[in-house]
Amino acid sequence: MLKRTCLLLDNNEEATAGIDDVIASVMTSAYRLRLCALSRRSRTDSFGFDMAADSCATVQRVGRVDAGSPADTARLRVNDRILEVNGLNVETDSHDELMQKIATAGRGRCTLTLLVVDPASDKFFRDLELPLDSTQPFVEHCPAARELPDTDHDTGGHTTCFS
Repeated sequence: MLKRTCLLLDNNEEATAGIDDVIASVMTSAYRLRLCALSRRSRTDSFGFDMAADSCATVQRVGRVDAGSPADTARLRVNDRILEVNGLNVETDSHDELMQKIATAGRGRCTLTLLVVDPASDKFFRDLELPLDSTQPFVEHCPAARELPDTDHDTGGHTTCFS
């Protein structure tokens, strides 16, 4: 747990700061976690991303994002590290466990929420030893262009998630 950390001031002096000072410093930085809400039109459509193929990796990253896909619209990016799937922490999950959770979370649903961090922000937060979860004030919400409800409507034989 972070109790105190050193901040480098503008005049290159170090100052010892408590957690509130660290959070205030983070809030003025460009570093953020992103809560990406991916919405697809139909339960049979893809969210439009793949995980990096290294099943032995201890950190699970996004390997591909299809242009124009729900993942792209929600600002998911290649090399983002996935921290949460629909609010559940997945940082210690294996590649297979994470893939199963994403598949299960997306099954029967038209929305998937991923908490992610880009490599530069990840390093910044790790150096500060800050907890990385969706309750932090430095989470940027990246909803899809159009919020889609998770309900079925009869559209002449096609199962969709919005009317």
